[in-house]
Amino acid sequence: MTELQQEVLTIIKGRDSSNPITGAEIIVRCRGYQEDNKKKGANMRQIINALRKKDCPICSSGSGYFYPKTPYEIDKTIGSIEGRIASMKQVIAGLNNGRHNIELQSRISNMKQGGRL
Repeated sequence: MTELQQEVLTIIKGRDSSNPITGAEIIVRCRGYQEDNKKKGANMRQIINALRKKDCPICSSGSGYFYPKTPYEIDKTIGSIEGRIASMKQVIAGLNNGRHNIELQSRISNMKQGGRL
């Protein structure tokens, strides 16, 4: 774990679901982020996700990030993430359908120009 990740985790561990902290508030409190951000363009969501991948059960709500006290709080965060995944899959399906429609329109146009329709 990097020093920056450790600093972010320490900040979040001081918060629970009744007192979450926003990404912007973490940035203000986190000296390492400001220094690293200038060098690498670090993104707070990327840091949070890296910590989650390292088995740190950081939860989130519409109000910010917090460290869970119960498995239920983790389940709620997982449900929220799964909902976003489902929504993004719908977006991908819509884009694929749109691409298919564009391909069909292009073929019809090409056939008209070639006198084959």
